[in-house]
Amino acid sequence: MQLTHNYRRGVELSPDGHKLVFSAGTITPNGQDTSKLYVRSLDRWDAVELPGTEDADTPFFSPDGQSIGYQQRGQIKTVSLAGGEAKKVVSKLENPGPGWGPPGISWGRNEKMLGSMQAAFEMTNEYLKTRTQFGVPIGSFQALKHRAAKMYVELELARSAVMHAQRVIDEQRDDAAIARAVSIAKARCSDTFVLIGNEAVQMHGGIGMTDEHDIGFYLKRARATQLTFGDAAWHRDRLASLDGY
Repeated sequence: MQLTHNYRRGVELSPDGHKLVFSAGTITPNGQDTSKLYVRSLDRWDAVELPGTEDADTPFFSPDGQSIGYQQRGQIKTVSLAGGEAKKVVSKLENPGPGWGPPGISWGRNEKMLGSMQAAFEMTNEYLKTRTQFGVPIGSFQALKHRAAKMYVELELARSAVMHAQRVIDEQRDDAAIARAVSIAKARCSDTFVLIGNEAVQMHGGIGMTDEHDIGFYLKRARATQLTFGDAAWHRDRLASLDGY
């Protein structure tokens, strides 16, 4: 059975850093996507199929790593990795395609980071337009304009890096090219997401520090995802090594 990895549905690392949950499946002649969720160790391609996960998106591990949650047709569901719910796949995931070995394993994380920083920026931009002080929107203050412009520029640079990595993977280039493109994207996304998360909370003022407003959750996500699959410094070091420095 040849499974096609569907990284657009999400990929997540376990809390202990040893397992990966991802979506894979086959495309039928009429174009139907039969993707399900699978779990495997990072160092091998044998995978465990998670039953009942057809059409599942955005999988995530529980804090103890013993179960997996996911979205399925608008609902949040869970499946246990213990007690026999998961079953062993007979065939191995041979030649899973570019971007799914160690060189490109952080690819799915880059997409999630880009989408999250875009949402945080849009939320902050809207707040600058509607929050008033001294009778005018705070977005009219020059200092905040400059900071918002900086966020936008960094966001677009991150988007370009992610799109470049996507193109390299789609073109099925070699592992070295994939590793280089993915490291550039991950380093850029790690720095940019933290920058936008920090600025977004500060521009929201006091309400940004509370759980009553959603913006704080983006900063928490930025702090966690910048470290997952290697932080910016790690990926810059890998890029330097690939380039012979």
